[in-house]
Amino acid sequence: MSESLIAHHEAAHACLAILRGVPVRRCSIVPTRTTRGHMLPAIPTGAIEISDLIVMWLAGDAAERRVAGTAALSENDIAHASMLVAALAGAELDSPAVTASLARFQLLADAQVALHWSWIERVASALLRKGTLDGGDVADLM
Repeated sequence: MSESLIAHHEAAHACLAILRGVPVRRCSIVPTRTTRGHMLPAIPTGAIEISDLIVMWLAGDAAERRVAGTAALSENDIAHASMLVAALAGAELDSPAVTASLARFQLLADAQVALHWSWIERVASALLRKGTLDGGDVADLM
C-alpha cells in the first residue's frame, strides 16, 4: 500500500469532515498498531447531521478509487458508514434499503471528493511531508 494512497485517503476524510461541519482533531499517515493512517474527528460543539458523518466516512474510499481505481483501506470506514445509514433508515444492516441508501451516499461522497480534489491533494502532500496534521493545519491548507 503506497504512502501516497494512504495520504489521499486520510486527506479526503479530513477535508470532507471540515467542509461538512465535522471538526478534525488529527489526521495522520503514521502507522499505529492497528492502522496505516487515521483521521480523528474532534468532539463537535454543535449538532452534526448523520448524513455529514456518512459522507465523511465514505470520502476515503472515494479518494482511493480516484487515485488507484480501487479501494483497499476502506473496510472499517464502510462499516462505520453502513451502521450510520442503518440507524438513519431505521433498518437492518443487510436490508436493501440500507444498501441502496449507502450507494446514494457513496455517489455524493464521490462528487464531493471530485469537487474538492485540489484541497485533498494539498492536504495529502502536507501529510506526506509531515506525517501528521492537526485540524487547524488541515483547515489552513483548504
